[in-house]
Amino acid sequence: MRKVITKIIGLVLLTLIIIPSANAIIDEKKAAKTKVKNDKDCIPEEGVVSKVSESYDKLQTDDLESLLSGNTLVSVDRWGTFIIYYPDNKNTVAWMPKIKSKNTIEDWNIGTVTFENNKYCRQWSHWRSGKNINCWNAFEVENRVDKRAFLFTCRKGTPDGDQHIVFPGNIFNVKYEGTDNTNGTLVQDEQKVKEVLEKYFANYSK
Repeated sequence: MRKVITKIIGLVLLTLIIIPSANAIIDEKKAAKTKVKNDKDCIPEEGVVSKVSESYDKLQTDDLESLLSGNTLVSVDRWGTFIIYYPDNKNTVAWMPKIKSKNTIEDWNIGTVTFENNKYCRQWSHWRSGKNINCWNAFEVENRVDKRAFLFTCRKGTPDGDQHIVFPGNIFNVKYEGTDNTNGTLVQDEQKVKEVLEKYFANYSK
């Protein structure tokens, strides 16, 4: 009996150690030391300002954490329209809201985030372009339609992608298991996604 109890305790401890570490991708100490991305790695979308004016309000660490934690971000970059949901202030999941003929998400991935030194850092577990720690500053700019809008920028203020807008909570009711489209499943509210993309990013519809 004692051996059985010891084995159970051992399994519980192992679970507590392994499972959190599986999601704790980002090295927070390394992220704190990581500089904001080089401008050559930031590409503004067509029609977006090439440099952010210093007159825009720069988000501080607490602002960034408050803005994103528990909420959903929508934007566009060189890879296309994307959505990121932040269940808490450490973990995240992102997906490209394109649907295959079999009605499955084309591509999605979990990741980890940190908010330090007035910058936002992110790392993905699967996507090659984001396996390294990447960090940005963020500035609040003019509204996009009727939503507050932000530009995430590199060292000298070059925006990465288009404006970012943030919705409260899990607006698209995303549910997922696993780590990515090859090792798990993710579902979303298709109608809500369609409505949001048509309203705020219709110029990217193909």
